[in-house]
Amino acid sequence: MAVLFAASASARNYYVSSSGNNSNSGLTPATAWQTISKVNTSFAAMAAGDSILFRRGDTFFGTLVVGRSGTSGLPMIIGAYGTGAKPVISGFINLSSWSLVAGGIYQAPVAAKSTLNMVTLDNVPQAIGRYPNDNTAGGGYLKYESFTSNSITDNELDGGTNWAGAELVIRKKLWVLDRCRITASTGSVFTFTNINSTYEGTNGYGYFIQNDPRTLDKLGEWYFNNTTKNLQVYFGTGLPSSYSVKASGLDTLLFIGTKNYITVDNIAFDGANANAVLALSSNFISITNCDFTNAGNAAINATTVSNFLVDNCSTYNVLSNAILINTTKGTNITIKNCRVKNTGTIPGMGGSSGNSYKGIMASVGTNLLVEYNRVDTTGYVGIEFQGTNVLVKNNVVNYFDFVKDDAGGIYTYSSSSDAAP
Repeated sequence: MAVLFAASASARNYYVSSSGNNSNSGLTPATAWQTISKVNTSFAAMAAGDSILFRRGDTFFGTLVVGRSGTSGLPMIIGAYGTGAKPVISGFINLSSWSLVAGGIYQAPVAAKSTLNMVTLDNVPQAIGRYPNDNTAGGGYLKYESFTSNSITDNELDGGTNWAGAELVIRKKLWVLDRCRITASTGSVFTFTNINSTYEGTNGYGYFIQNDPRTLDKLGEWYFNNTTKNLQVYFGTGLPSSYSVKASGLDTLLFIGTKNYITVDNIAFDGANANAVLALSSNFISITNCDFTNAGNAAINATTVSNFLVDNCSTYNVLSNAILINTTKGTNITIKNCRVKNTGTIPGMGGSSGNSYKGIMASVGTNLLVEYNRVDTTGYVGIEFQGTNVLVKNNVVNYFDFVKDDAGGIYTYSSSSDAAP
């Protein structure tokens, strides 16, 4: 006990404030650091049990890369200090310097990125421009009559437009909505490259085209040119200055790789292009009392983890999976008391293959608890689980399975056979 007390007493707090200075020591609120990059370069001087505390009410742009493990008695803590709203770690860039392209379409530069999947208009995620629009006949889907492993044929297509370079979103199965890159568009045939999916198509199913400037005809629809790094947005008769437009400049906001005994508490994450929190091969991780908004892939994405806790967190406007834990040999995973809303609601913006547009997805080796969560408005599965010794109880799931099909509010699947009770 004396040893533990001495170790705890020697643990230090490091403070981060938007009005701080990176030349400071960081050891008091009055001598706080200013940026996430300063924190990242300072982990080498830290020890187990130290805390990194961000000032409430402030917003910090950057990717926090955890560079030090804690121990069972002395976890590393990432938290908040002061009063007011939770500190925000953000990946958003506020766009300006707009110029008119043509016909209600304006463009602005977006620095640094080669891909983009999160753009907001007045803090609401916007869909990539698509053809046909989602309010047209057939729900905005055209129909293909035949397919190969890398092509589809639409006999009704007039073939007057060459869509090479755009994205093709193909409903291959009821539960699969794949995003593919069009390599050739000839007559009624689209040839494409599959992206992270090996599913074959299904004759008579649907598709649409997106991520091409010629699709922009509804307010907020956008197209990103990854060569010029320009974002084009359709404003119609309006002006860009009438809206707050943001684009994500960072794929990940918090990265935990091969680090153990980490506690993240009372932090808000906003504007990740992919994953707000990405945890790889890490154990004894606790994410509590955190808020996640506007993530292009997942709020929390954890792979090959054990002893992983998500408690009393909220997610809102996540485009693919809110909480995704894929740890088929991992154990002791708990997701509880969370509020998961508006997940995978925009067709074509979630990930390819079948593992997307889900509220809570946990595939574990053994010992999974999912309880007292509220999952509302999910494009595919509300809660999905796989593994042994699983308990899913006292959850509320409302409104699901409206983007993809063949799912359930609470769903499981086990290698083409019935799961054991």
